Parts: sequence; structure tokens; C-alpha cells
Amino acid sequence: MNTQRFNITLPRPVAAQLAKETNKSRFIAEALREKWEADQRAQKERSLALEYAAAAREEVTLAQEWDTTAGDGL
Repeated sequence: MNTQRFNITLPRPVAAQLAKETNKSRFIAEALREKWEADQRAQKERSLALEYAAAAREEVTLAQEWDTTAGDGL
């Protein structure tokens, strides 16, 4: 696996917790992957919510148009 070394600065409480981990690199890599996946899921959920809202508005408009049409001639 290709790796790259980073020098990072952490707040002391975070560094103290990380010091307890036996494989710090693996822990950080997993935490970053989980964070990025959560961010992607949240973005997809926001996108879906916007799409559903637009579809709901369109549905209301169509229902109003058909309501007028359905009442004609009856």
C-alpha cells in the first residue's frame, strides 16, 4: 500500500486519546474514511430532500390543474 507521511498538530486532549491507540495511522485513516462517507451520505440526503420538495411542489401544481379539469362538465 502506498503511504505518505504527515506532520499534524492536534489539541492536547485529542492527542492524549490518540496516544492510547496502538496503530495510530490505521485509526486516523479509518476515522477519516468514516467522516468522508458520512459527509457524502449527508450530501446525498440533502440533495434527495431538495428533489423530493421540488417533486412535491410539482405534484401539488398538477393536482390543482387536474382538480379544475375533473370538475369541468360533470
